Amino acid sequence: MSEKDPIIKDLVSLVHKAGKEVMNIYEGEIHTQLKEDSSPLTQADIKADNIILAGLYEDYPQIPTISEESYKIGKIPNLENSFFLVDPIDGTNEFINKNDEFTINIAFIKNKITKAGVIYAPAKKKMYFSGLENKAYEIEFSHDVEEVPFENKRQISVNPISENPLTVTISRSHSNEKTEEFLKNYNIKNTIITGSSIKFCLIASGIAELYPRLGPTHEWDVAAGHAILKAAGGNVRIMDKSELQYGKEEENFLNPDFIATNF
Repeated sequence: MSEKDPIIKDLVSLVHKAGKEVMNIYEGEIHTQLKEDSSPLTQADIKADNIILAGLYEDYPQIPTISEESYKIGKIPNLENSFFLVDPIDGTNEFINKNDEFTINIAFIKNKITKAGVIYAPAKKKMYFSGLENKAYEIEFSHDVEEVPFENKRQISVNPISENPLTVTISRSHSNEKTEEFLKNYNIKNTIITGSSIKFCLIASGIAELYPRLGPTHEWDVAAGHAILKAAGGNVRIMDKSELQYGKEEENFLNPDFIATNF
């Protein structure tokens, strides 16, 4: 991945395309059904998944893709050193509740490390991405623009490490007692509760410093946010302090507990 590699702009354009369709559904009537694991599924999940998978296959047919929706119906390609991870709607509960805290995510993985990511929060009119010059960026724009205004991108970075009390961000839908006990070890001044991958973006933007996730997640939930946070100066580590890795097919792409930080 380099500044001359067009892949990140392709991913940004593809996520924007999916976001337009998702917002059409979001602003109308949302129809919900339950998947086999009892998690919710909307027509927006399916629409965004179809758009993104078709676009990736057209532009990068040689690179396999794992998406949340295709995986859960048994469509698992043979993974190679490089692959994409897609979450067509991260925060489906937030989408259904219409609180604007949902995102569309794509990450590019190489040799088990997340190398580039795009997170689009269309209802919040914000997109975050990494992959150009190993930096992280934010762009604000309305979902109904014809093209993403790359010229308006703003570089973002984490807050410097300090001894000051921390701002922590935690999941709106998936916090637990284990997380509460963990946070007792820290001097916390503020807690931001939000859904989806927005939590990674809060740290990458210098708004928060800590996000513990002590519960089950899948790789597609995390990889794009991890890439953006890492490019902004932070990282995502599991409890032995090693960096979270991807392509854990033997574990059904489940992640262990992890901590996202500003260092």
